[in-house]
Amino acid sequence: MRQAEAILDFGSSKIICMIGRCGDDGRFEIYGIGIGEHKGLKKSRFLDAPGLRFAVQTAIEGAQSEAKRRIRSVHVGVPGPFVRAECGVCEISLGESPREIVHKDIDTLMDVAVKEAAAPAGYTHMFSVPYHYQVDGSPRNSIPVGVFGKSLWAAVSHMYYENNFAALATEILDEMGVEVDSFADASFAEAAMLVKDKRSSDESIVVDVGYYHTDVIIMRGSACVFRTTIPVGGAHITSDISYVLSISPSVAESVKQRHAFGLDYSDRADTYRLTDGTVESIVYDDIQDIIEARAYEIASMVRDTIMKSAVQVMPETPLYLMGGGIAMMRGSKELFQSGSGFFTIADMPWMPRKNTPNFASAYGMMNYVCNSALSTAPRMSIKDNRLIKAILNFFTK
Repeated sequence: MRQAEAILDFGSSKIICMIGRCGDDGRFEIYGIGIGEHKGLKKSRFLDAPGLRFAVQTAIEGAQSEAKRRIRSVHVGVPGPFVRAECGVCEISLGESPREIVHKDIDTLMDVAVKEAAAPAGYTHMFSVPYHYQVDGSPRNSIPVGVFGKSLWAAVSHMYYENNFAALATEILDEMGVEVDSFADASFAEAAMLVKDKRSSDESIVVDVGYYHTDVIIMRGSACVFRTTIPVGGAHITSDISYVLSISPSVAESVKQRHAFGLDYSDRADTYRLTDGTVESIVYDDIQDIIEARAYEIASMVRDTIMKSAVQVMPETPLYLMGGGIAMMRGSKELFQSGSGFFTIADMPWMPRKNTPNFASAYGMMNYVCNSALSTAPRMSIKDNRLIKAILNFFTK
């Protein structure tokens, strides 16, 4: 039985802290969950730093209280705007005469790949995952252990996190006496959990529509071969409803959550309290047009982003739709499939608690931590990174 772990998932509008472990049967055992809401994340910055600190504190204290145990360290899920993915290639010689490839050769290849891949300015390496091999120039989609050859080549996906985010998260947690065990791309962890056959060389797409942004990841097996963040999400639907109908954002959000895509709302009218305090009856056809036009636009933006990537995908490529922006609305799967053109799956895997798409990234982080073999590079503590130490010293002076 693995020991209990704690994860902290920084979402675009909420922080989720989860304490749990993976049982011997592969199922999660969740001891405590805490949630803290903040004002949002836009254009790679948090809108309210004091509010973010309070949200982190609320999430951690909530999880501790429910689990009845103290959190001393956490694995931090890095949000999409602070993550970069880059693909590269590397090659090693096995000798002048062909010999059998062993696991140590794969380790050596990955060591070389990490050393040769220079981290972008302002970023730190998280982990690297190979997704395609060649032995003496011949393609191999699976790990070529046992194959004979003179050279070993691989295409590798490298993941990086932004140092400024790491410094901010570490500073907040230090104030609470909590250490950082590791940083991981929360959307990648979510994708790794959702993709059913990680050994396959086929592509799969994971789309997490959050409140302020949408993460798009293309996986090949267990490797991320493309990832980006689109600055649009469920908040934009809420904002449209609020502006057009002159109702408060909180009322507009409740209107959005009650909506079901594809239903016939002809002749239906609802009564809402406007921002000036008056009450007005509104024909629901107008609301339907507002919601579905924006949701379809988000799906179309995802499609255009995927088609502009260097990865070739087919319409039958599965697209996993998660997040709290759209996926929790009835009929979202059908609308997103129509708007994106990809076969869409919106079913959350069974979980013991909070079995909804807006908790997919948090469970993905827990799954990643419990199955850390996904990462081919050792997870480094923040305190072992001299660059981050220098940034922290700058912030605390």
